[in-house]
Amino acid sequence: MLTTTLKRLGRVVAYYPNLKKITGSTTATILLCQFLYWTTKSRTGWIYKTTGEIEEETGLTLSEQKTAKEKLINAGLIFSEYKRLDHTTRYMVNQDVLDGMWSELETDDEEEEEEIPVQLIKGEQPPLLEVSADLPKKTKAQINKEEIQKIIPVVKKKLAKGLTVNPVGAKWTAFIKYASTREYHHGESVDVFITYLNSQDTPYNPIYMPPAKLQTLWPRAFVKTVEDVKKANTPFIKKAIPVVEETEDDFAPMPEGLGRRRATA
Repeated sequence: MLTTTLKRLGRVVAYYPNLKKITGSTTATILLCQFLYWTTKSRTGWIYKTTGEIEEETGLTLSEQKTAKEKLINAGLIFSEYKRLDHTTRYMVNQDVLDGMWSELETDDEEEEEEIPVQLIKGEQPPLLEVSADLPKKTKAQINKEEIQKIIPVVKKKLAKGLTVNPVGAKWTAFIKYASTREYHHGESVDVFITYLNSQDTPYNPIYMPPAKLQTLWPRAFVKTVEDVKKANTPFIKKAIPVVEETEDDFAPMPEGLGRRRATA
């Protein structure tokens, strides 16, 4: 019987097809979805799983896991930390980056969802409209896009001066757009990020820190520990997340908007 066979197959893995637009990979999406599920079981957000456990729960082989993790880490969607003492690796979903990418994706979707007049679909001539003196109102997505475009040249100029680089090329363009979007939607100033980079023990080097790496480091400049908040310190710290031991009943919320965009069979 089919139902009996399905029961023997084990647990179902949650999968959000729309996330593939962010990860660009099916295997990376499967792993990210499973990380999001485990995140709901953890208060600190840190996930402790071996490659064997991940394979058992997702079906991803060791090779597939390695590729998927690299994609997620390079995109800044997860943190990965190796603990030398017990030879284990733990992971954390970077929910700020995921939420930012998701918001940007929704904005792009809004811009694309324009109704085509029925007359044009049928090949008919649309009726003549009276000319109005009032100009059409801009959509929220159009306004957001225009405002971000105004920020982009400012961010580019600040990066060039603050990091002593020549930010040209497709990769720099992508990072500058990302930084401008974060500044517009979340108030994360590029000045704070530049100060964070320059405050590190190792001086900034564009060879070892290309634009893709900078995007993964961006959230770290805006993370605060409890002690930082109490002491009213600067808004950047050298470590992304403080090490906190995890308990079985820990909890962290899922990123907003994922549930309502889940594809139906």
